[in-house]
Amino acid sequence: MSRSTFPLMHCLLIAAATSGLASNATGRCATRCELVITYCDEPLTWLLKEAPKYRRTFVYAKCNIPVAKAIRIHLGTRLEVIPSPNVGGSTYASLQHIVRRYDNLALLTVFCEAAVHRLCHMD
Repeated sequence: MSRSTFPLMHCLLIAAATSGLASNATGRCATRCELVITYCDEPLTWLLKEAPKYRRTFVYAKCNIPVAKAIRIHLGTRLEVIPSPNVGGSTYASLQHIVRRYDNLALLTVFCEAAVHRLCHMD
């Protein structure tokens, strides 16, 4: 895997290796893995490239700021935006997702903050 590969995908591949998704993890995740993002007002342009690698993407919008129209159109029905109270940081949104989808959780769910681009080196 090259250094230019998005760090989130690297984390997913590591998790996939321990969860039975190891061979062709990217392809299998497109049908079996989900991405959950806690969002306030951070840029989400990275989703245009990364979200299609997942079965579905859930954005928990905590600050009443809409997700950009281009992202909603690009991801279509594979994107669900859920209004969420701005309490408890990203932990609250993660727990909210687990409770909401308890009976339908994906084989592998990746939880992250929308500001992942600030937390990881993209070079």
